[in-house]
Amino acid sequence: MTAMRTIVIDNGAYLTRVGISGRDVPEETFRTVVGRKKEGTESASGASDILVGEDALEVRDALNLSYPVDKYRITNMEDLGHIWRFTCMDVLGCDSLEECPMLLTDGPLEASERAKSRARLTEIMFEKCKVPSFYVALQQFLALISLDHTTGLVVDIGESMASTVPVVDGAVVQDAIQTTDVASGRQMTDLLMKMLNEREGISITDREIATAIKEKLSYVTCDFEGEFKFAGSATEDYTLPDGQVIGVGTERFQCTEPLFQPFLLDPEGVGSNALGIHQMAHKSIESCVESSRADLYKSIVTAGGSSLISNLSGRLKQEMKALAGDGTEVRVLTPPTRALSAWLGGSLLAEWEGFPELVISAQEYQEKGAEIVNQKCKN
Repeated sequence: MTAMRTIVIDNGAYLTRVGISGRDVPEETFRTVVGRKKEGTESASGASDILVGEDALEVRDALNLSYPVDKYRITNMEDLGHIWRFTCMDVLGCDSLEECPMLLTDGPLEASERAKSRARLTEIMFEKCKVPSFYVALQQFLALISLDHTTGLVVDIGESMASTVPVVDGAVVQDAIQTTDVASGRQMTDLLMKMLNEREGISITDREIATAIKEKLSYVTCDFEGEFKFAGSATEDYTLPDGQVIGVGTERFQCTEPLFQPFLLDPEGVGSNALGIHQMAHKSIESCVESSRADLYKSIVTAGGSSLISNLSGRLKQEMKALAGDGTEVRVLTPPTRALSAWLGGSLLAEWEGFPELVISAQEYQEKGAEIVNQKCKN
């Protein structure tokens, strides 16, 4: 690789995307999982005791699996370090992390928690990884940057969380961010799996299979009640890995409806008071200064892997127009690259002529310590 180009790593809860700045697509996308050999099992000849991504999932029965990112939090820093090393050395061909300027993404935690998390991340980057420079930015901010916009509301639907993040004139409005773990890719998968298994003759125990069904067949309807009348008897066939063919009917849109009606997941529990993504988006915009709201309504951007669901943008626009009221222009942007927009934004930002002034150098870290990240990495 070209010396000293920035390595961009987007560590999502489900997928990690890695590549070199200035490129249009990441070099590789793989599952955010680390596997360690179970005690008492033997590795194949020449095999590592620690595997990353799909290599780990392929032999999952022989491994203890760790998912080091969940709900925007780093749950296992050591295993995330294995992913970084795998990225830089195995995927990109670096000799060591010491030659890798790094841009990482993170998620919209509460302000004080995010500050602590970033300081810890910075310390590990310079003390253990020995990188020459480092920068970190919110995934949702970078998603907006990928469209060359400086003002907009990002509606991000990921594997373990969904969030609405407003950005005004290039600055994240921290106090207006909304997050939920009720509306997420994982919840949709679990609901689909539950509904299918309630039918006679179907037993799906592997979430990977349920995820594949969801990704291929699910959609969002603009009229949930009416859809039962018009599509209730229609099914789409899906062939399971064992050859069994199942018909998937109303489950196709029932599993996605909690994005807008989260109480459907758990009417008497956690979902009862949760906001739908449209309500979160509306609350975020209305929490910003009045002069910015019209521009935010006109630049609602969907992002995240679960935003690829068919007709999500159509339903979101319908709901937002109802909340915004007559006379308010609402636009929902659905870029075709929205599943990897955070990585793309990082790739673009790292090539910006002013980026060298933004990054934290090893010398700055030595002089000012880990807290410098919260002075320099504002978004």
